[in-house]
Amino acid sequence: MSNGYNASVVDITTDEKIIEVCKDEYESFIEALKKADLDIDDYSKTIAYGEELDYESEDGEKYKQLNDVYEILCDKFLEEIGMGIELNNHDSDNQGDCYDEVDGYFWEIFGVYVLSKSAKKHKDIYESASFVSFG
Repeated sequence: MSNGYNASVVDITTDEKIIEVCKDEYESFIEALKKADLDIDDYSKTIAYGEELDYESEDGEKYKQLNDVYEILCDKFLEEIGMGIELNNHDSDNQGDCYDEVDGYFWEIFGVYVLSKSAKKHKDIYESASFVSFG
């Protein structure tokens, strides 16, 4: 299998904006992180890279609670704003470039773009593609 580059574009929001929308849920999430002895960057890696927390460990119950609180936060944001959020992570040193606009954890936001009436009608004749250019 070969390695290659892939262009990625992501819409992001900030912790501060999330706090404006659902302060109580965000604070509960941060508290659950502390109880699980994780920081937000570590937790984002479990989501972004499909890593599993050890639910069978002595901290397993704390991890389950953390996941529940995270889901509540994401659901509340969607309910309030009509767009979804999800933690993501990018390691620009090992997986990217010095020009990357995200590094470490970030909040990805979904539902930003709406297809035009014509795009919805003819969605079977196009697809999105990505590419990178060097130079």
